[in-house]
Amino acid sequence: NLIENCRVYRNAGWGIHIYNGDGSGSAVNNIVRKNKVYDNARVGNRGWGILLGSGNGNQAYNNIVWNNKGGIEINYGSPSNTKLYNNTVYGNNGVGINITGSQGSVMNNISWQNQGDIVNGGSGTSLGGNLTSNPSFVNVNANDFNINASSPAIDAGVFVNGVPDDYNGTSRPQGSGFDIGAYEYTSKVADSTPPNPPTNLRFSSN
Repeated sequence: NLIENCRVYRNAGWGIHIYNGDGSGSAVNNIVRKNKVYDNARVGNRGWGILLGSGNGNQAYNNIVWNNKGGIEINYGSPSNTKLYNNTVYGNNGVGINITGSQGSVMNNISWQNQGDIVNGGSGTSLGGNLTSNPSFVNVNANDFNINASSPAIDAGVFVNGVPDDYNGTSRPQGSGFDIGAYEYTSKVADSTPPNPPTNLRFSSN
């Protein structure tokens, strides 16, 4: 299954829940990408923005996850080969990224201002290129999680296969390395040069 370009918000429990209830581990090869997941499970003790569990090869990348009970969790049913790449996880009321019992990769994620940013309680998970300090967002009050030109996330990630662009569709990398988080920084300078004056004009009157 593919979950892409969705807004998932104000649910009583989990926002996006990849899980097989019988524990058989057959929820496999699901992709969750380029979603905004927010304001889920703010009240009570259960629920995450995104849960990846119960299977092999599940992936979540280029998602923006904020203001939920918890951010992203890898758990339940012995998940394996889980890939969690280039997500932005901010301001959740619980752990930003919680890893339990997984063998996979957690790379190039921003996890900041959560109640615990990355908690690795599993085994065999590779972590690299993640940022848990101030990433210098453009405007968190307006939920703009693009990164500024001064961001420590720029060119600081590791190369990962399978993430050729960012949340906006901008190709990765733009510089010498992957940027961390869901957005790849780009500098677009407007052309302020005035156009040349027209030449060889002829005027006519009726």
